[in-house]
Amino acid sequence: MKESKAGLLFLLITSAFAIGQVIDFESLDDEGLAGNIYFGSSYSEDGFELTTTEEFAYTTLYGSASLVLHSGPDIGTVTITQENGEIFDMVSMDFASGSSQNLTLIGTRIDNSTVEQLISLEGNWLIDSYTLTNLTDIVSVGWEDRDFVFDNITIVPEPTTLLLFTLGIFGIQRLNV
Repeated sequence: MKESKAGLLFLLITSAFAIGQVIDFESLDDEGLAGNIYFGSSYSEDGFELTTTEEFAYTTLYGSASLVLHSGPDIGTVTITQENGEIFDMVSMDFASGSSQNLTLIGTRIDNSTVEQLISLEGNWLIDSYTLTNLTDIVSVGWEDRDFVFDNITIVPEPTTLLLFTLGIFGIQRLNV
């Protein structure tokens, strides 16, 4: 009985780590930045890299550090990849926009096939969370952007999920032997 409880606890702990990680840009806030601070065309956090054809800016919106793509009159492109090139799922993201519009996120799979997720933005500059159901088993995700604010990107790195699940199963089997 004691061993089965330990196995169950091990499975729960390893499963919790596989839920995902949130890219929240709070490290920018820790640096004491204020207002719109422009810092170039790439940003890395938690093993993921965001790149753009234009320029990223950091801003604080409603008390939370957020990232905005400043593209001026042009439309820029934002791309997210895992720095080691591994597969991941993008499960949710927060967006805000000053105008009502549709935004299409395009995920690219390892075989170069693509999947799309359409988001309808309300245009009130309030951050809204969007659940993303189509962006699974991808190596990158991108979208065209003109002064959208985005935050709290929740990503599940797939190899980690499989590894932790496998470790949990082996742990339970070992305890049952």
